[in-house]
Amino acid sequence: MNKWRRWYIDRILPRDGGKPLAPFSTTWLAGDTGLPNSDGSISERYFTWRPSMEKMLSEGIKMDFRWLDAGWYVDPAGQGVPSDWWGTVGTWELDPEKWPGDSLKESTDFARENGMRTIMWFEPERVTHVDELVKNWGYKKEWALGDPNGAAQGNDIGQRECLDWTTERILHTLKKGGVEMYREDNNFDSRPCWAALDREDRVGITENMAVAGHYEMWDRIIAYEKENGGCAFVDSCASGGGRNDLESMRRAVPLLRSDADRTTTSLRLSMTTAFDRWIPFCGASCTEQKGQLDPDGRRDQYIFRASYLPVLNLNAQWTKDPDTDFDMIRRGMDEWGKVKKYLLKDFYLLTPWHSESDRTGWTAFSYMDGDEGALFAFRMEECEADTVRLSMKKWAGEKHVLTDADTGEETEVDGAEFTVTRPEKRSAALYWVRKA
Repeated sequence: MNKWRRWYIDRILPRDGGKPLAPFSTTWLAGDTGLPNSDGSISERYFTWRPSMEKMLSEGIKMDFRWLDAGWYVDPAGQGVPSDWWGTVGTWELDPEKWPGDSLKESTDFARENGMRTIMWFEPERVTHVDELVKNWGYKKEWALGDPNGAAQGNDIGQRECLDWTTERILHTLKKGGVEMYREDNNFDSRPCWAALDREDRVGITENMAVAGHYEMWDRIIAYEKENGGCAFVDSCASGGGRNDLESMRRAVPLLRSDADRTTTSLRLSMTTAFDRWIPFCGASCTEQKGQLDPDGRRDQYIFRASYLPVLNLNAQWTKDPDTDFDMIRRGMDEWGKVKKYLLKDFYLLTPWHSESDRTGWTAFSYMDGDEGALFAFRMEECEADTVRLSMKKWAGEKHVLTDADTGEETEVDGAEFTVTRPEKRSAALYWVRKA
């Protein structure tokens, strides 16, 4: 597994500015507007971002990226999108009521001046209301794939004209907004559409052309961003972590490895101990509402430590919730800042893998850079055992020192077998590891 991780990081992971891609943090501001927000960034406006960013900065919290998700565009008839982000894609034109004039660029300039870059959501392989796209935006009906009466149709970027039209609309908006990172989603199954266009003696050709066009589109977007001080990689979402082939991952990282793992910490830990073996540079979703990760939707040490990944996504109501725990956020960000240097090093699972619904045991793993690293041990929500025995075969016969990140207490252990104890259920231990 670690040979694969090392190879992936050395040969697959995109570079940024000629350097290996380093862990980074992101935040989404749409949850802090006080306006109706069905999903994505429906509620974010030209007047909502500044209070959020200024409060964040005044609290001494600095994120690497701010992102603008679905819903910032007009629908194919040129109208704003009050709630239905899914059924209104295709124009990739800024909503002039939400973002009049150069107001989006004003927000990205402010972010940049304060050390943050901006991510912006697109979904180029799907179109809606095709007749309106043809009427108002220069789209051609033959580019749309699938059921003409359906709510959404495929966008055939395997056709050169369609690929150019789509790519130029995206680049126009990235440039207008001064956006540094392109984020792509895909909530449509194109395979039946591709298959319907194939001849019997050329099965798979339509898909081949679409995939080749997709890579070319990403390459053109990346080239534009590199020339203009943006990111030399993109975010690949694909309906929540659904497109992780190696050729895509040479250009992209999944900021969200799944939409589902914002639901429970048991699922988050289950995914970390499985998904991260294969795609080491990834992120998890955030606490966005009550019932996600913890019953009251509040971040605590357990949630933070379960979320330490190369991409740390953190959403908060910076201004709208008087109970926002800024001390907890600062502690979590500070601790992740110390952990992140190990997250792309060798990974060791120290307990049996558990399914997403199993909360009855311990989950323990470590990230090691030679003889030093970080070790996590989670006593899960329904775990009756207050102690777990761990074994690190790599350390057998060697003495290592574990320093408890909470107490500073040091314990010398033999890697062949050692124990970790936590008296409370739903508690997370973090140890700094070094060779004795």
